[in-house]
Amino acid sequence: MIKKILIIFLLIITIQFSTAISIDMKQVYQPGETLIAEISGNILEPISKEDVEFKRRNVQVPFEYDIKKLDRKYYLYAILTQLENNYTLIIKDIVTTVNGVVQRIEFQQNFSTAGELVSYSINPGFVIAREDFELTITLNKDFEETISVDFPEEHEVLLEPGENTLRFSIEFAEAGFRRINIGIYSVPLLIVKEPEKQIIILPEFRFFPDIIESTLLIDQEGTYPFRIINFREQDLTNIIFEYDTNLFEIFPEPIELLSSNEVAEFNLTLKVKNQPISETILVRSGNLTIELPINIQYTENIEEVETPYLEQNFSESQAYYCSELNGKFCSAEEVCSLDVTSALDGNNCCIGTCSTPKEKTSYAWVGYLLGAIVLIILIIIIARYYKTKRQGNPLKK
Repeated sequence: MIKKILIIFLLIITIQFSTAISIDMKQVYQPGETLIAEISGNILEPISKEDVEFKRRNVQVPFEYDIKKLDRKYYLYAILTQLENNYTLIIKDIVTTVNGVVQRIEFQQNFSTAGELVSYSINPGFVIAREDFELTITLNKDFEETISVDFPEEHEVLLEPGENTLRFSIEFAEAGFRRINIGIYSVPLLIVKEPEKQIIILPEFRFFPDIIESTLLIDQEGTYPFRIINFREQDLTNIIFEYDTNLFEIFPEPIELLSSNEVAEFNLTLKVKNQPISETILVRSGNLTIELPINIQYTENIEEVETPYLEQNFSESQAYYCSELNGKFCSAEEVCSLDVTSALDGNNCCIGTCSTPKEKTSYAWVGYLLGAIVLIILIIIIARYYKTKRQGNPLKK
């Protein structure tokens, strides 16, 4: 009776484990075929390549393989040997749920290779593409074969004996998961495209920083440098500050002229302590107005003290475009007369002058020319000498 109960218990456990994880593998593959399989189940922790083994009679087999998560499921591929045999796929330490209970299990699946050598294999058996990619198809025949491919559009590919490289472009393909059909294979493909970078157009008349946020310790004084930037083509005149003079003091103030492409620097000092502040400073010039929000908080915890834009590793130039720094980017053939600096739109902003290095002028050709002239003159002199000698001393009959 106890033996029967134990057998039933083991059967229940086996059923639970077999239903927790499943894989759409075939029972029999052709020798040399590429095994491509989808793993299904509630997988709670990542599966790595090191968790996968292929064994033949408890001896590990060195297949070329990989396992990755594409979209929401795991996919496995392996390039099988060209020999007929029986194998076991083992995936260790899978964390999943069995009847709602989290368990760590080992998954096993038997399969075999039998029959004729497969016509061709494909490597890799799945792709995560962030750019154009390549697949290698190895044709195991001594004559050409044509296969159909449906990505990025329907077309045919002529395979030659041995390795063939297929190149694919994702330029016009949408991001996301799909399967692409390449001959006898259905290859999982995940296209990942970075979102297009937004072009930021900064106001030509603005503050830097665009907001002053700070957390101070109780009783700590606060002074904050800031700038007013005029990147307009016109000068700004009669610039007026508007703010609560009971809370702040700004120095220097006012300024009568801020020329085009000029930056004016100021310091804002708090007049009060221990009072949270949420105010706005206005700067007006004619019909132009810009705002600088001020948010000040206080704390007793020194770890919470911060003023982000004044952090030690903050580079002010990184908040400006190169053109705002009165700089430019030199071409590949040019060099900058000063050390380049980092800017918002690149790390090689030249504040100095871009120039093309002058090639050293070689005058070697002058020496060669003079040498050739001297040689020609010597030849002429020697020829005339021998000619005169023969004329002055005729041969005797």
